Amino acid sequence: MVNESQSAGENSLYDPSSGNGSNNSSNSSNSSNNTLNQLTLINYIKSYSWPLAISLLSEGSNHFLASVRCPNGELPLHMSLKRSAPDNLVILLADLYPDAVHQTGEKDVALPLHLATVYCASTRVIITLLRKYPEALDVQDEDGDTPRTLVRKGLNDTARDAIMKPTVYWTTLLEDFRREAISDIAKTQDEKVTALTKKLYNMERKLEEAWKKEQHMLIKEKDLEKTLQEFQGRCEDLERFYSANKRVTVCSQCSQQLIYGEG
Repeated sequence: MVNESQSAGENSLYDPSSGNGSNNSSNSSNSSNNTLNQLTLINYIKSYSWPLAISLLSEGSNHFLASVRCPNGELPLHMSLKRSAPDNLVILLADLYPDAVHQTGEKDVALPLHLATVYCASTRVIITLLRKYPEALDVQDEDGDTPRTLVRKGLNDTARDAIMKPTVYWTTLLEDFRREAISDIAKTQDEKVTALTKKLYNMERKLEEAWKKEQHMLIKEKDLEKTLQEFQGRCEDLERFYSANKRVTVCSQCSQQLIYGEG
């Protein structure tokens, strides 16, 4: 069921959109680059060049490569599991194209969990696949085998125990995790809302204090203007008094001069 078949056209990429016949040179160039990257990823996986495959997939523009089937109908995830690729590559492929865990090869009707079990993948890979699609435990391949009936001696005990657990164990566990995650998110959001409300309250208090200070300054300003006006009024009164007093003094002097002058 899982013997890898090598087709004569394995080095040529199956491209379902090749018959569109686009005349746009830019689209043609992008298509050529995509095709080259697709062939490159396939060759990296076939040649066990894991660091190069990871590096290629890590580029944002190449994330789609995880969803492109090779000529024999397999996804990169299936190819990697059959070659016992490193955990980080297998998990990267599963994360970039989550739907891959639900899909089989076109010739080899086996889900990734079947392949991971047969090729004795690590516990980390097994748990990742179970977390993404626990119902795969009950799915039969073309030979009528489920992952449980495909367990081999080379599979480590923890991974074996994970596969042999009832499917309901995983679905219930994952549902609990989802509820806890939702609860944690809601709690986090509540905490953020509380923090923002407190911040808004503090800002409103500061604005109110600033407004009160402004009003107090306006009152002081009015009081100062009133005091200034009073001072100006007094100065004007003093100036008038001084002017009048000066005139009286001058008149008195003139009168004295007249009186004494005549005498």
